[in-house]
Order: sequence, then structure tokens, then C-alpha cells
Amino acid sequence: IIVIPILMNIITLMIIYHKAFNINFRFLKKIVGFYLFIKEWNMIEVYFVGLLISMVKLSELADVEILIGFWVNTIYVILLYINLMVFNPLDFANIKKRKSVNANMSMMVIIFLLLALIFIPPSNMLPIMPTYKYSVTYDNTIIDGITAFWEEGDVIIPFIIFFASICIPVLKIVGLSVMLIMAKYKLWLQHRKFATKYYIVTDKIGKYSLLDVYVVVFASAYIQYDDLVRIGIGIAIIPFSMVVVFTMIASKYFDTRVLWKS
Repeated sequence: IIVIPILMNIITLMIIYHKAFNINFRFLKKIVGFYLFIKEWNMIEVYFVGLLISMVKLSELADVEILIGFWVNTIYVILLYINLMVFNPLDFANIKKRKSVNANMSMMVIIFLLLALIFIPPSNMLPIMPTYKYSVTYDNTIIDGITAFWEEGDVIIPFIIFFASICIPVLKIVGLSVMLIMAKYKLWLQHRKFATKYYIVTDKIGKYSLLDVYVVVFASAYIQYDDLVRIGIGIAIIPFSMVVVFTMIASKYFDTRVLWKS
């Protein structure tokens, strides 16, 4: 949320003013490639949504006062997000992004999907947000956290967490598996247009699966009232993060052009 946005802003200026900086075309291509790489891992909007959810949860336990820092942070996130939507380094630097399909694409996608599947059971069975209330420990899993929000009368927040933490990884794994079968065995090719759109959507929203991680981190940082109420970070946050990262990597390796080869 700090390093990557700063890097992206610096690189953006370098690309825009590459002539003033006397940057040659070969180095410019590397800069553009690096920008596109870190852009995929920019989590600024996920961080902000996680912050809002944590503030809602915190407001149930204490009086929350919104200070100037929050509004500065909000403006920062909005401006950075607008920059991400508007700025296209490929057009600005007159570079055509065109590369051949990786020969090992299918194998790499399968490997990372299998790694993601391995970490799914522990990520859902182990505690992700242990809560201490009046000296009693509650080892909350992802489902327990969603259920707790629901029982407290919230509807939107548990739905967002459920969709981001559980539905998106599952949809990506199932979708990529089906598309690999389509490309390998030339099945259901009449649906490849839908499959391509499906891939684009799931690839774009994949990073929102880390929303639960941000909520846990923020909650554990803010909700610390000694022996009254405390929230910790559970061991499940590691395998859960691995599931999200591996599905994102698998999605980045997949190339939809294999669906359109005659």
C-alpha cells in the first residue's frame, strides 16, 4: 500500500518524460514491463475496502472519530485509482504488447492450481481471527467470522467477505480448469467467447480475495482492549494468502489465445 504505489508513480513520471530523461527505447520497454507487473499486485483499493469494514466492526465496540488522516487517505486512494484507470504506458510509450504463447503455459497453470488446492483445507479449517472476550478464546475460522457478522445483523459485510474470500478463489480454480480442458481437448469451443470474458472478470477481481487478510490485520491492530476484548491474527492467514497468491499467479500464466487457436 506504500511501496508499490510510490514505485508506480515514479515509473509513471519516467514513462511520461522518458524523452526528457534521455531513456532509450530498450530500457523504456523494461520500465513499462515492470510497471505492468507491479500494477497487477497493487492492492490499494482492497486495502481501503478492508479499512472501511474494520472501521464498521470497531464502531460496534467503541466510539470511532474520523479525523483528517482518513480523508487524506481517501483522497490518496481515489487519485491513485484514477491514475491506474487512465494511464496506459503501452500507448504513451508507443509500445505494442505482443508476445507468443508460453509453451509451458498449461503446465504452470496446473502446478499453481494444485498448490492452491493444497492450501484450501487448512485455510478454511484453521483459525484466522482468534478473538479474546472476557478471558475466553474463540478460534474463529473464515466461516465463523462470516457467521458472526450475519448473526449481529449485518448483511452486506458478510456477503462481501464470503464472495471475496471463498467464491472468487473457487470460481477462478473451476474456471481455469475448465478452460484448460477446452484448450487441450477442443471441447465446448462454441462457448470460448464467454470463457474469455469470464477469465477477464475473474482475473481482475482476483486480488479482492485478500480482503479478509486486510480485515484481520486491521482488526487485530485496532481492537486491543487488554483482557476485555482482543483480536489476534490466526495461523490460517498464511495458507489463505497462499491460496489467493497461487490462484492469481495461475491466472496470470493462462493465455486466452489458446482457446482461439484453430
